Amino acid sequence: MEMKVNSQLIIRERSDRAWSQQQLANIASVSLRTIQRVEKSGTASMETLQAISSAFDKIPSDLTAEPKFERKSRNSLFKTAAALIALISSSLFVFSYTTASTETVGLSIGYEISRISTQDESSGSLTYIVSLDEVHTIKIATDISLVVSPIQNQNGDVEVGLKLTGGHTQAIEPEIEAPMSFHHLDDGARVTYTREDEIDIEITVNRSET
Repeated sequence: MEMKVNSQLIIRERSDRAWSQQQLANIASVSLRTIQRVEKSGTASMETLQAISSAFDKIPSDLTAEPKFERKSRNSLFKTAAALIALISSSLFVFSYTTASTETVGLSIGYEISRISTQDESSGSLTYIVSLDEVHTIKIATDISLVVSPIQNQNGDVEVGLKLTGGHTQAIEPEIEAPMSFHHLDDGARVTYTREDEIDIEITVNRSET
């Protein structure tokens, strides 16, 4: 059964993460042709919608087509627009202050995943801008995530803590148990995980120009 989806929202969510259609297909474990069809037609099966929404850390209803609302009167529209303008204006100062006061760093993340039992292999690269002194969880595949904790040391250098997490599928049960390791970001970082005859994971993290 095909469902109407908000294809523009899917494209925007993918673009915000600097993902190509192929990268989204890899993370959602669907084909490139499927992603192309969904973005072009605005329709998807329930299984495809669930896979794409999971890749974006969302629920399927977040990506369904927007409902049609009854047409409002012109006065009502003017009042709504005026209220929105006032709200945006009052929020600009707070937003600009928060943005300026939050230090960020760009990360370039490369990944290679080999699922030995099913002979599936996937690889790609992701670009993220993350805030220092915060913990971020970045989805690499539907069942694999990378926990990233960037900090600035006393010398002013950026160190990044990395930890692989996963589980909840037959591919990597029980859940990955890997401690967080810290690396100097300017030197690059590499994280690997291997379970014999099941899965091999290699993640590389480098500084990206922001």
